[in-house]
Amino acid sequence: MYRAYHSASWDQDMPHSLFFNWEREGLQTGLAIHSAIGDDIARLGQRASAGCVHLSPQNAALLYQLIRADFRGLAPRFAYNYDTQIMSNRGTFMHDAAGRLKMADGYRVLVDIEDYGGANIVASLF
Repeated sequence: MYRAYHSASWDQDMPHSLFFNWEREGLQTGLAIHSAIGDDIARLGQRASAGCVHLSPQNAALLYQLIRADFRGLAPRFAYNYDTQIMSNRGTFMHDAAGRLKMADGYRVLVDIEDYGGANIVASLF
């Protein structure tokens, strides 16, 4: 989580960034929920990114503050396929040999984002 982050890949500021901890082919994806800036603010509700979720500046700041203040702690780790080096994005969790969930320090929050082609976009925070 970063209050102020600048993407070197896109040469763009990403205020109030909440990065997804997700690997594909052994690399962190770089995808995040963050504030829209500049011309992207007028494009909210339309595809304007290669994968990040853009929020209004006010909503991004509020989400960042809520998660940072109230949800730090141990969280289950997502399953990881060592052959493909891809972390599960289907909600499958990692377990140890005894069947217990593997936990890691992080933020205990589930953000459910559904994209229906831009017609009905729904995001929920649990």
